[in-house]
Amino acid sequence: MVTRVPPVQHAPQVLLARIRELESRLKLSEARCGKLQYKLQDLLRRIYSPKNEKLNAAQWALFEIAGTDPAFIQELKKPSGSRSVSRQLPPELCG
Repeated sequence: MVTRVPPVQHAPQVLLARIRELESRLKLSEARCGKLQYKLQDLLRRIYSPKNEKLNAAQWALFEIAGTDPAFIQELKKPSGSRSVSRQLPPELCG
């Protein structure tokens, strides 16, 4: 079955109206894209940003009980901007 495409209308008013419609759609699409990019950045900040949560002494003791390297524990206790090790837990705590 052959589908016929209607001929392109060459009337200037029709073409200008189509251009305005496409420009309007483009602006809406760009606004939607910007909003989604903002939401994505916000979610990434929430997931990967340093936390302000403080651990109490009992929680630090759990690291020691698990046999975590004391040097690693000391690095974790430092403020987040001065840490030199990765923010991931040692493999023995992940299992």
